[in-house]
Amino acid sequence: MKKLLVILIFLNYFPFAFNQTATVNPGTIGVAQRICYNTAPAPLTELTPPSGGTGTYTYQWQRSTNNSTWTNITGATSKGYNPPVLTRTTYYRRSVKSGSYATVRTSSVRITVNPQITLVQLHNNITINNNTSTNIYVTITGGTSPYTINYSINGVAQAAISNYVSNTNISTGVLTSGVYNYVLTSVTDTYGCAPTSLGTGITVTVNGGTGLTAGSVGSAQSICYNTTPAELTQLTAPPGGDGTYIPMAEPRQITLRGRTSQERLHPIILRQPLRHQHITDEL
Repeated sequence: MKKLLVILIFLNYFPFAFNQTATVNPGTIGVAQRICYNTAPAPLTELTPPSGGTGTYTYQWQRSTNNSTWTNITGATSKGYNPPVLTRTTYYRRSVKSGSYATVRTSSVRITVNPQITLVQLHNNITINNNTSTNIYVTITGGTSPYTINYSINGVAQAAISNYVSNTNISTGVLTSGVYNYVLTSVTDTYGCAPTSLGTGITVTVNGGTGLTAGSVGSAQSICYNTTPAELTQLTAPPGGDGTYIPMAEPRQITLRGRTSQERLHPIILRQPLRHQHITDEL
């Protein structure tokens, strides 16, 4: 009777001695994922089951933002786990308990959340002359460059632009008179992530006149030191545009005897050679 009692006590305190394993293997879960900001990752499933212990297991899933400090997830006590929508990189692991054996845990799984695309905007409204071209560009903040741009002109889809870097010029090509409305239809980054807003569209207005050219002014002069050259006059009128023009002089920075000045259209007394340039701008 005493021997039987000793055997029963032994089995109660040392169950692994008969048909049980002294350790518990937590199994594996997986796998690491990369997701877009504010989206939910795929479910975390059991890749290999736990083993050892009594053969019966209970589970508790945990999460961490630094892979160091862990928090139990309320109600997450199944073999697998469905993570919620995430806005920051998060780590997950599963704790496994079997009878009176010590709790063991799986290796952690990292869910990487890509940077959010916070701004997308087309630039800019502009008016140009008939049979000329201009450049537009898209400002993109956030996400992971390069990007893929899709846009339409007056509701007609255009060819996608891939490997786009924020603020890079996009040529309109030569346009004839009319109004052209440019609208972004999609923007995605390297990982296929998209913004919540595509900003506002822009308008390129093309005037009906012909293209504007500058005409010509003046002629080269040779003058004596410290004298004023003759007035620079228009030789040929600027053709094109709508026929109304504003004469403009392009500023040229010059230095006369150590002094810096802005030279425009009207000649001054000169002590060194100087070049005038006549620029015509259409109203």
